[in-house]
Amino acid sequence: MDIARIRKKAKTRKKKKEISEEVESQVVKKTEDEKPSSEEPSLEAQATEKAVSDLETAEAGTTVEEKKPSDDDEQEPSPKPQLEKVLIFELGSETFAFFMKDIQEIINFYSLTPVPRTSESLAGILSLRGKIIPVLNIKKILNITDIVKRSKAVATAIAEQKRRQKVIIAKGPKGPIGIMTDKIIGVRNINRDGFRESPTHITDEEAKFIEGITIHDQKFITLLKTDTLLQIDIAQK
Repeated sequence: MDIARIRKKAKTRKKKKEISEEVESQVVKKTEDEKPSSEEPSLEAQATEKAVSDLETAEAGTTVEEKKPSDDDEQEPSPKPQLEKVLIFELGSETFAFFMKDIQEIINFYSLTPVPRTSESLAGILSLRGKIIPVLNIKKILNITDIVKRSKAVATAIAEQKRRQKVIIAKGPKGPIGIMTDKIIGVRNINRDGFRESPTHITDEEAKFIEGITIHDQKFITLLKTDTLLQIDIAQK
């Protein structure tokens, strides 16, 4: 065999090997370039990560908004009731009241001096610390009749009634005026908004003296207008 031919064959083999190794090297390099790096996420991974981040942000915003109190949730404090001090007393079988601001004092019942040629609503006059005080019998004004219990003798019932009687000294337009009562119940705080208008069955003449009607301790209480009641004409008609 010719030595030149052997060398030529060996040289050709070597060159093919080099070409083969170079091609293989390029293929490997290309494969490595196309493979996604662990440090650089693919577009799909980036999109997924962005969607998750947006969702978390939206949920966080919703949570904060839910915790924020709205104007509707803020409850306004309920208004306090307008309480008025009233003096409650009895006339016959009915219960009445005056505003305490119109009352000066309460005294025991004394004997009255009748005044001739005056209205029957004027029970008489009395002397209180040197002052002459007219005393009204408002039963005559409000058409209230005295009721004597049948279980007692008339004399005993009258004596018991007089023992319980008190005179309210009210602040009249021209000075103190006394008002006879059968019994003083006491001073109470009553909601002003709880008073209703006068009942329809009473006359217009009686209604002008009434401020309103309410219920307290399971009793109907008629609140009287002190200023109107004390301006009546006591002269004989």
